[in-house]
Amino acid sequence: MLPNDFPKWRLDGTWERINHKLQQWVRVLEDDEPNPSAAIVDSQSVENGTMVSQAVGFDSGKLVKGRKRHFLVDTLGLVLMVVVTSADESDQAGARK
Repeated sequence: MLPNDFPKWRLDGTWERINHKLQQWVRVLEDDEPNPSAAIVDSQSVENGTMVSQAVGFDSGKLVKGRKRHFLVDTLGLVLMVVVTSADESDQAGARK
């Protein structure tokens, strides 16, 4: 168990900073610019677990009741951001979040 005064890394931005530096490092190793000049948005509809109580929706295109994960990736496929919404959220609306 960690002491109470140990920083909460998932809340203070530590993991985001680590991820950003690792992405820059990988991009430079691939002879690319450290920061991406373009990104791609895609989504994945997934069924809910039985104990999940947060908002769900129905993706009529994929016939899935549950949630949708919206991914923003760079041109190398490195994940820049993930947003989870109800499955009935469109890709365009999810990208704005």
